[in-house]
Order: sequence, then C-alpha cells, then structure tokens
Amino acid sequence: MAFASFCPEVWAHYFNLPDRAFPTLWSLTHWLSMGEIMRLLSVFLLLFISASASAEAPKISSVINLYGVTFQYGAPPWISKGENLLKEVKPYRQQRGNDFVFELIPAAESFDSWKTLFAINAGRINRVIPAKMWKDYNLTTFKSVCWGFKEKILSMDDNTALVQITCPRVVGKPLMKGYEGGVGEIGIFAFMVVGNVLINHHLEWRGHGFDPDDKASWPATQEQIDKGIKLMQSVKAMKGNMVVSFDPS
Repeated sequence: MAFASFCPEVWAHYFNLPDRAFPTLWSLTHWLSMGEIMRLLSVFLLLFISASASAEAPKISSVINLYGVTFQYGAPPWISKGENLLKEVKPYRQQRGNDFVFELIPAAESFDSWKTLFAINAGRINRVIPAKMWKDYNLTTFKSVCWGFKEKILSMDDNTALVQITCPRVVGKPLMKGYEGGVGEIGIFAFMVVGNVLINHHLEWRGHGFDPDDKASWPATQEQIDKGIKLMQSVKAMKGNMVVSFDPS
C-alpha cells in the first residue's frame, strides 16, 4: 500500500537470511485466538481512551502485540473524538506469508488515492541488526524513485531511528496505484529494533509534486509535521525487561 511495506523475500536477500527466517504473526500471538486478533484489528486494536487534562480532544493510546513485543502508540492525527473511531478511520491489514502490515487512513479517503496514511509494519529476523540498517532498508525505494529526495535524521541510536523524509516528486514508472502523475510525499518514520523484532511505524502525507523550498506547496503544513514528529516520539516498545523508546525518561 505504501513504499514502506515489507516483502519477506526482499528481507531475506537484503539481510542475507534464509527464506523462512520470518514466522507469521499468528504463530507469535499464541495467547490470542484468530477471532480475537481479527476483532482487535477491526476496531483499531486495543484502545485505551482517557480524557485529556484539558477540554481538547481525548488522548488515545493503542497497544498491539508484535512478535512478542508490546508496542504502544498514539492515535492518527485526524481523530477528532474518542467515541466514534470507526467512523473516522478506514483500516487495512494484510498477512501475506511472513509480511504484516496494518494501515489506517481517514474514512473518506481511498487506499488507492490516500492523502494521509498512518501505519505499522513489523517482522522478526534471526539476528540483531542496528536501527540504521533497518532504516536504510525501508527507505531504499524512496531514494530510488524520488526526485530531490531528502532524509533528515531527527534522532538515532542502536535501537531507534526517527527520520523525516521529503519526496518532492515520484519519477519513472509508478510502482503502485496512487503514485501516478508525479505525486509528492512527506513522511515521519519511527524505526525500532527490539532484540530481533523490527518495527516501522510511520505517518505520511501525499499530494501533488511540490517545491521543497515552497512550504505552501507541501502536502502537509509545518504544524502537521511537528505534531507528527511528537506523535512518533511518543511510541514505546517493550519485551521482558527491555524498553525501547525515543524518550529516555
């Protein structure tokens, strides 16, 4: 659905791994039945809604089990209220072999022509790699198809990488629907490595090709981008005694 989606066969080649290095999500979430997993996905996973300290929109925190890792993340930025989430989002999930993708877009948009995408991808490999390698793998396609591609490292250590990417215009033959006609894209990507579990959580805005020096032509405002960065910075991944986050506190 987006350039950042996984392909297990490519993983195996990129990380020099055997083809069957990636177990399925179902075999790893053994504490949930198939029906329970489907219900969780269809209602925006596990939602814990708490009132905000102010009179503004409620704070929404969601939790999902990704290959034995408890991943905690916030709500898509277009959510206005906590009561009718299913009326504000359109979900998509795919379990294709060893590839897990979960995506949300505004309810009025289409997955062929979305303008805003909120997604989580995850998988497990048979060795530990640095977050930089994980980041580089995910951004390879952007670098190859984007004219004027820019990558801004917001933070990075062994286990995390927070990156803002700018793709002013996609050139060449489009790889998938929605990228015809030289569209442009801006994205915030939160990459995490928790042992041998890899997570890519991202928020993307897509629109007409744009001038990177003219903010008025961007598919997202600077305010939206700043809020997206804070949203990505708030995520947390936990497995046993290991906690991976962008907030050292």
